[in-house]
Amino acid sequence: MVYFLGIDIAGSKNTWIVVLKSEKDLLELCPLLSLENPFNPNYIEDFSLIIDFCKKYKVLGVAFDAPLSFSLQNKRGFRTSDKTLKNLLPPKAKS
Repeated sequence: MVYFLGIDIAGSKNTWIVVLKSEKDLLELCPLLSLENPFNPNYIEDFSLIIDFCKKYKVLGVAFDAPLSFSLQNKRGFRTSDKTLKNLLPPKAKS
């Protein structure tokens, strides 16, 4: 079994973590670590849980989604693209 992690690091308390699990010819998208409810992501203070998971299982790769820039006009750093994407989320997934 092989794993691939996808992590969306947020500045607030809604970091998302999911795992793509490959077993034989099947791919499965699974919640990982503290992300038991996909509509209620949790804050991660450090990467120790992710590192421990990678040491314990055969992790092929990890993809981090983190902003490389921020807005100078918005106090919280949200860019126009961030606001547009947030408006597309279902109400329960918005923070």
